[in-house]
Amino acid sequence: MKQNPVLTLVAPSRALVVPETSAAVDTARLGRIRNALTGLGWSVREADNTRKIFERFAGSDAERTEALEKALTDTTADLALALRGGYGAGRILPRLNWERLTGKTVPLAGFSDVTALFLAFLAKVGKGAWLCPCASSFDTENCERDAAFSLAFRSREFSLRTEGLADRGAGNPASFFAEGLLWGGNLSVCVSLLGTPYFPAIKDGILFLEDIAEPAYRIERALLQLLYAGILEKQKALVLGDFTGADAGAGHGDGRFGFSEAVDFLRQTLKIPVLTGFPIGHIPACVTIPTGVHGSVSLENGVWTVRSDVTSILPEHAPGRN
Repeated sequence: MKQNPVLTLVAPSRALVVPETSAAVDTARLGRIRNALTGLGWSVREADNTRKIFERFAGSDAERTEALEKALTDTTADLALALRGGYGAGRILPRLNWERLTGKTVPLAGFSDVTALFLAFLAKVGKGAWLCPCASSFDTENCERDAAFSLAFRSREFSLRTEGLADRGAGNPASFFAEGLLWGGNLSVCVSLLGTPYFPAIKDGILFLEDIAEPAYRIERALLQLLYAGILEKQKALVLGDFTGADAGAGHGDGRFGFSEAVDFLRQTLKIPVLTGFPIGHIPACVTIPTGVHGSVSLENGVWTVRSDVTSILPEHAPGRN
């Protein structure tokens, strides 16, 4: 009997804990996640540290590093999907054996804190990855998320067509097109790596960004840091996804400063297109897109299209692909 393609759950960041105590792994939730991914056609494995807890992390820095390297270099697996974000991936970057990871590796997928690994892989070994919901998202049902996730791995010619976020597309042009290196992830994590060996030098890229629990003024401040550091001026476009909680405490009337006001200022300040409402971020229907590879992005009357040759990051096997 033919085995399903293998997906390994990796845990480079926070442990998946029971919310009430944070002192035990949430095995019930982990079981729901495994069942959901199995239902999508994957044979699910777990990295060695998946059920470990050290402080807030899924094991010590050494345990997380060793388990991640082992999972990424396991040639019997097809995809390595991060269990969750939170914090912790940045701590293990100096520990990773980058020479070992230069060879053949399993494609990495996830978002949020996993952005640190995306950027480091680009900077150190020139490899791309998949920006997509972490495994922890799959303990709730969402057909749009599942469809985008499954479709992403079926062909070396990646193509996604999706509507934008209904409440975040104001001010976008009716028509837009750009080609370049698709890259990015979580804004806070991106900024945290500026000036380090783990931040890639990208020119003529299309930068995708999202974040959560950051008020609008912090979002603007972080984006200005990217501008003043000379990063944004080298890009073809800036594509903003969902910024959950950005309008918390925005105020009212003349004193209001929310996400829309920050975007308005950025559009007046930056010399590159700033587009909003792309469906990535901490949202139920987060899509899956390649990162660290060349591609194109278009927007026509509120509908986004992303295309890319993903041969270099395509899983060896995937559900629904012959």
